[in-house]
Amino acid sequence: MNSRKANNLSTNFSMILLLVLIPGMLLAVSPGDVVTADLTLTANLDASTYNGAVLRVGAHNITIDGAGFTITVNGNNSGIQAHNYSGITIKNVTVVSSVAGQGKGLDISNSSNSTFQNNTLNNLQYGIYTQGNSSASTFDGNIASGGGSGFGTHHYASNNDVVVINNDFTNNSSWAFQTRGRVAQLNNNDFSGSAHGVAVDAANYPAGGDFVMTYQGAASGPNQNTFGGHTGSVMQWYNSYRINISDWDFTGLFDAGVDRLTKKGIELTSVHYSTFARNTLTGFQYGIYNHQGNSTGSTFDGNIASGGGSGFGTH
Repeated sequence: MNSRKANNLSTNFSMILLLVLIPGMLLAVSPGDVVTADLTLTANLDASTYNGAVLRVGAHNITIDGAGFTITVNGNNSGIQAHNYSGITIKNVTVVSSVAGQGKGLDISNSSNSTFQNNTLNNLQYGIYTQGNSSASTFDGNIASGGGSGFGTHHYASNNDVVVINNDFTNNSSWAFQTRGRVAQLNNNDFSGSAHGVAVDAANYPAGGDFVMTYQGAASGPNQNTFGGHTGSVMQWYNSYRINISDWDFTGLFDAGVDRLTKKGIELTSVHYSTFARNTLTGFQYGIYNHQGNSTGSTFDGNIASGGGSGFGTH
């Protein structure tokens, strides 16, 4: 074999080896691409004229690292769509929409045991949107502010045992955080300035494993977050078992311009075997309000709900 052919073979082998060792690093991505190997963005990705999800996850156990670059979506489309693949990581991605208030940053469905970390998803209809079963996933250090909802969930979803920590879901026009399923950890998130704080549906905890929400004014405790400046509601719980909301002062968690006589302090729907104790709920239309259903086995002890319409009301 002559030296020229040998050099060509050597060069070709090196290029193939490089692509195998660091898959995705040399691949240019375009709007609509399906990502099947680890990928790190090396430039902004403008999909403002493309009708569809900009990037789609197409394999289990891969990482998409935005490296701080920005994906621009066309109106109501999604930045990254992760449907039916588990063990994935999406991190360091910024997603914006060509139309403020539209689009989804991360569109997640049936993606369990995954990590979504340090993404910036501002001014979208949903910063993070989940559907299907995305259980045992971690959402850590994301910023989804100034849009419709920071974290939203389809009403048929099941997000059991998710970890939601260190996120900024502030100043959204609807919910800061709304999910369906048992939350493993909800800690050190900022929900302030959003119209509504937290809504959780179908969170069923076992006997002896109550989910305790610690008031932000307490020295320390589990599941302690920042609320404040709300105009709609602070928290709502639906169809759940063994929730503990105690020693909270709800009076200072609404926007100063809100008439609390038009608001409800704690809103419940069919919440069972739960504890609501020593909370301050003065000046509300309803201090505690049970929308419908019953609250079998729940304890309401030592709450102060005076100076308003009704201390405790039921639909």
